[in-house]
Parts: sequence; structure tokens; C-alpha cells
Amino acid sequence: MKKLLFLIWALAASWAGFANDNRFSFNSGNWETGTTKPVVENYLGQESLYLERGHVLYSNQEMQDGILEVDIAPDPARGMAGIVFRHDGKNNYEELYIRQGKSGQPDAVQYTPVFNGSSSWQLYAEHQAKHVFRPNEWIHLKIEVQGTLARVYLDHSDIPSMVISNLRQGSKSGKFGLWTLNGARFSNFRFTPLDPTTAPTGSIVPDVAANVVKSWQVSPSFLVQDVQVEKWPKLHQLTWETLPTDAQGLLNIAQYRSKREAEAFERNTDDMVWVKLELQSDKEQVKKLYFEYSNKAHLLLNGAPVFFGDNSFRAKNGMYRGEIDKQLRTNAVYLPLKKGQNTILVALASRANGWGLMARFEDMNGISIK
Repeated sequence: MKKLLFLIWALAASWAGFANDNRFSFNSGNWETGTTKPVVENYLGQESLYLERGHVLYSNQEMQDGILEVDIAPDPARGMAGIVFRHDGKNNYEELYIRQGKSGQPDAVQYTPVFNGSSSWQLYAEHQAKHVFRPNEWIHLKIEVQGTLARVYLDHSDIPSMVISNLRQGSKSGKFGLWTLNGARFSNFRFTPLDPTTAPTGSIVPDVAANVVKSWQVSPSFLVQDVQVEKWPKLHQLTWETLPTDAQGLLNIAQYRSKREAEAFERNTDDMVWVKLELQSDKEQVKKLYFEYSNKAHLLLNGAPVFFGDNSFRAKNGMYRGEIDKQLRTNAVYLPLKKGQNTILVALASRANGWGLMARFEDMNGISIK
């Protein structure tokens, strides 16, 4: 009898902080709030946690695979709110959120990995979904995570609104919690662990176009105001690190370089890196290079500027999103190559929402990448 009572007590203790059916209490004291100041209050008939900005993490448990659920009431005009998971306790995590003000539009639901504190949604436009939100009601968000696969469900539907087949943080364990940009209330937060051994193997990645550049040499990062990007840098004074692209050919700079300020969005610092590609050409010729980037890019060939573009959020008008086209169909530059060695340099700058590039040659006849 004593053993039975001890077992019951142990089980109860292990679930401290939970309410019924795996719900987490916001009054448990198990939430890491940092500089944010959440408020527990009643809203639309439910106990809720109000966050003005930032995220809170649950401190007593980590997840590798599992089901995360929460009811959300974001600011109806500007609200962006959702769940973070596989958080390393620093600045690297997965982020999934809803945008009530975008109800009925293709980007009402968004996923982005966050590397070194930088959100990169402009680089992952394929992970967005349309949804119509009912006004003045709780929005139910559910994420089922297994390995590098995630399924996203809204408002108790059995049909996923979005399937993410290659989570960019991999299948590591990490913390989980809640996030908002412009104010939101959260209620009925739940976590149900899943057995990692049942996770699907491998990721489904779209086919990569031929002749895509698969690695680049990248310098340390600089503040833009410290660099005259129109001028040829002193290459011997720079150090270079060869970095691979992902399976689609995208190099997300934020995965490898930190910005001075990354979490204030349009109030961030302007940071840049030099990106280098060295080519060998067997003759003088002109090659067409399809090129995508975020946010701003100066491209130089053998010291001469040949391209500048600004793909920043709202750079062209108030509705311009600045997402890159991973099919590499929209931007191209013609490169007058000389016989022998040629050096392509890109001054790639970012303020917010994405810091990356990808490129492919129309053909590789007579050229090779060193």
C-alpha cells in the first residue's frame, strides 16, 4: 500500500505545472519570461496569458517530437502570434505563427526558422498557408512535430493547413513556448510527447535546378556604414569561410553570421557580408547568372560593379514582400567573363526578414567553379 501511495505521489509530482489533459498552467512559475512582462487574466471566458511582445519558454521540460496546441487571440489588426519549439535557449529555434490581420490571404499562416535571432520568412515563402479566421473567437493552433516533419492544424480541423517536410533546425531536442510581435492572448497550452523512434525518416525536398551554386566563400559580417560596398574590398585583408547551401541551393547567412541587432525588425542594424565565387573560364564569353537575394545586393565581377538590387520588405511599395523565388526565374545578370580566373563578389546586406542568396548559371559550358 505504501508503495502504491508513493507511486501516485511521484506521478503527481512529475506532472506539476500541468492542468487536466496535458494543459500547462500559466500560474505554475515554470515559464521563462526574460524581459517580457506577461499578465495572466481572464479573456473570452478562459484563463489566458497576455504578451505584448517577445516570447516565453516553458522551463521544466524539453521536446524532440510531440504535439503542441494552444488557443490564440491576437491583435486583430496587427497581431502575429504562435508557437516556438526546439529552442536552444539562446537564439536558434523554429517559429510557427498566425496573422489574423491576413485572414483569407495566402500568408495568414507562416513558418520560419530563426538563426542567431534573425527571422528569415522572406527565404521560405513556400511555407505559408491561407486561412480564414473567425473574428472575436479563440483560434486553435496545433503543431504535430516528428523528426524534420511538421503538420499544422487550425481550428480543430483534421486536415493540415500546412505540411513542413524539412524543418531547418533538424530533429534536435529543445525548449518550447509562445511568441507574439504585436500583442496576443494565449490559453489552453498543451504538450503531448511523441516517441522519436516513430518519426518519418528523411525529408521531402523539391528538385534542385541544374547548375545551382552549391557553396560560397563568406567573409565575417560588418555594419554597412563601416564599409563602402561600391569599392573593391582588399581581399587579402578578409578571411573567408566556405559555406554550403541547403538542399535547395539557398545559403541562409543568418545561420552562420550574427547581426548586431536582429529582433527589432525594421529597427535592426544594417549588416553585410562579402560573398565570393571564383570561376575558371576557358575563353572570353558572356554567361547568364540567375540570382536571388535578400535584402540588398551589390554584385561585382573582377572589380567592376555589374548589378545592384534592393529586395527589402516594402522597398517597392507598401505591399511588397521581398520574398525570393527559389525557382530562380525572375532575376538575372549577364557576366562578361575573361579567359582564366574570374572573381564574383557580392556585398549582401540585410536589415530584417531574411539574409541569404542563391544562384544558378544558365549553363556550365566552358566554366568551372574553383
